[in-house]
Amino acid sequence: MVSLLALGFGSWIIKIELPKLEQVRTKFNQEETAIANLKAAQNLGLEASGLVQSPPHPLVVWQQAESKWLEAIRLLENIPQKTSVFIKVKDKLVRYRLNHQAISQKVTTEKQALDNLATAHKLAIEANFLIQSSPHSRSVRRQAKSKWQQAINILKVIPANTFVSQQAKETLVNYQANYREISKNI
Repeated sequence: MVSLLALGFGSWIIKIELPKLEQVRTKFNQEETAIANLKAAQNLGLEASGLVQSPPHPLVVWQQAESKWLEAIRLLENIPQKTSVFIKVKDKLVRYRLNHQAISQKVTTEKQALDNLATAHKLAIEANFLIQSSPHSRSVRRQAKSKWQQAINILKVIPANTFVSQQAKETLVNYQANYREISKNI
């Protein structure tokens, strides 16, 4: 048995099968959702792009941009193929994935730079502790010298385009002075 809905428009009566009406409504809702998701993804892409203008930036900024690109990609991936915007979505997905990949690499670089700075700082603390605990021991001074050298080497590999590079350069000058001083006393 087919359910019918009779709609009256003036002198016209239109009979529509209810299941077909539901299909039309579903397709319309799907289209509206697709368009809304596309707009939301585009807004996220603009926000992500805006965040990373004029680098360098702290790690948290890169992470925010990475998160926005990822959310935009997820929105685009959920847009069905049968919608009117799908061709535009395919193109955007390619670009957004490339942008996300580039930002993810930047996040990795910034994390590594921060880790290197922290490791160099830890080595410097250890070197100072060694000297303070046994300032006259030649073997202790050699160990401290080695730690200063390790810290210097780590600071030197921090890329210049990272947020912490200026701090690393300034720290490097101090660590090199400490290394020269301890080298004189061995």
